[in-house]
Amino acid sequence: MEAGGFTAAAERMHVTQPAVSMHVRALERQYGVVLLERRGDGAVPTPAGQALYRRARVILRQRRDAVQELAAWRSDGPPPLVVGASATGVAYYLPPLLRRFGQDEPTVRIVLRVDITDRIVEAVVAGDAAVGAVWGPVRRADLRVTVLGEDRFAVVAPADHELVHGEGPEDVTLASAQELAGFAFVLGMPGSATRRFIEGHLRSVGLDPPVAAEVVSSADMKRAVEDGVGLAVVSRKAVEAELAAGRLRALAVPGLDLWREVDVILPRRRSPRGTAERLAAALAAGVRLPRPRG
Repeated sequence: MEAGGFTAAAERMHVTQPAVSMHVRALERQYGVVLLERRGDGAVPTPAGQALYRRARVILRQRRDAVQELAAWRSDGPPPLVVGASATGVAYYLPPLLRRFGQDEPTVRIVLRVDITDRIVEAVVAGDAAVGAVWGPVRRADLRVTVLGEDRFAVVAPADHELVHGEGPEDVTLASAQELAGFAFVLGMPGSATRRFIEGHLRSVGLDPPVAAEVVSSADMKRAVEDGVGLAVVSRKAVEAELAAGRLRALAVPGLDLWREVDVILPRRRSPRGTAERLAAALAAGVRLPRPRG
């Protein structure tokens, strides 16, 4: 958030700037940390303020999702069909397929829950989600898994990064993976499947980068990279608009083969509703991945 953005944020929340300032100062006194650097033309967040802002975005997004899900349950008719999707890319494939399924079966109410892979898997096992579309490989005795294929990932950088050269949307080819040494990365949350995937591949080419930020979704990763927080490894599907517009550039890194399995999952020991079975089949038939199964 830049100078002046503090006022705009207050306006979006429909509260006055003095009221927001009062709450921020209360937080600063409570935790003994300076969150905002006050300037003549506004205020900008300190590193501690940036960290709190990233966490707050996650909390607000989860609150919005919870409100939407509760609203669906409150409506007349059968309970909604909850579809879980991995936050860092898989969810980008689903909206057109879910819209098409809703047109074919207008009596079915669908709630899309976007979260990290591990929590979506547990939600399907527990019955809190009927179907999951997640990053794999998922291999569990209590799930039925359909492997859709593999999605391609890329290391992305802001367009003005020192490693970026030339114009246009083409990938920037590095001489070696060691050109990335020393640059910080925006990563998924600790313990998440995305974090394990990224760190494992970076280690495979001898990299152990410092962590610039830890986020939940591809949207947060993209925003952090555009803001110059660090580099990131992101699904190319999730950044295709930013790459086409030239706001981000993909880095082709020798030795870094970034392909990731996508799975549709259903519970094995519980008979899913027929609509869940049909939706899983529609996802399996409709998701078009860069590298199909087999």
